[in-house]
Amino acid sequence: MTTTHLQAPLAPGPSVVRRSLAAPPLPREHGVWAWLLLPLVAGGAAAGNADAPLLLLAVTALAGFVLRTPLEMALRRPAQRRFYVTWGGLYAMTAVLTLTPLLLYYHRWGLLPLGAMGAAIALPVLLSRSLRYRWRAQGELLVVAGLSILAPAAYYATTGDLDRQAAGLWLPPALYGAGSIFYVRMLFQRRRHSAPREMSGTRQAVALYLAALWITIGTSALSELLPPLMPVAFLPATLKISLALARDTAADNVRRTGVLEVLHAALFAALLVVAYAPE
Repeated sequence: MTTTHLQAPLAPGPSVVRRSLAAPPLPREHGVWAWLLLPLVAGGAAAGNADAPLLLLAVTALAGFVLRTPLEMALRRPAQRRFYVTWGGLYAMTAVLTLTPLLLYYHRWGLLPLGAMGAAIALPVLLSRSLRYRWRAQGELLVVAGLSILAPAAYYATTGDLDRQAAGLWLPPALYGAGSIFYVRMLFQRRRHSAPREMSGTRQAVALYLAALWITIGTSALSELLPPLMPVAFLPATLKISLALARDTAADNVRRTGVLEVLHAALFAALLVVAYAPE
């Protein structure tokens, strides 16, 4: 679920500046929101409920995620630094206030190593513009891998257990997010009429991804690391990617592609809930 980088106007008018300063600074990479929310859905579905610890973790994760934007903008726009630092402080305070009861009241201290692990994987990419734009596909895969640790974290926050099922929860959001990256990359390469060698490499990567996806999901379901219905959750995404691979589909519109990817992510989230539903 990638996004295109659009060059901003060199000299925005006063009205544009006023509108931007009136709204809270939020990440523009819309696809990352799905990568953030899907793990929380998976962890909550596996735990069987959405009680206070899960909600606290969700707010902590959201606040920590959006914190990057005002800090980055404060460095890039010194004239508005006070505005961005203020919002960064509010986001940081929110994260601390929601994390504190998880640690001190619910005693979910295992969230600290899980959070450190996810941050170590995702933060270098999120904080480095050169990594985000020069090594986009590789960077997005790392972000997906890091944010997917929220799935076992959500399960642990709700149940207090860090067991085999918690470990397996990392797989569904990570595998789905990787597929979305390959799919959108393939569509936009065709739209740009990329070099045949580049297109051939992407097609091979997509085919390898589909093979690895079903080997991993199949063996994980058979070994009971994932629920038996988990393969069903991946059927729509597999069909979408396979049809695009076979028909040489190209992205005809950036906004339309983004909306469709959001709808596919919502469908996957619903199927995750069904897959983890008690029998």
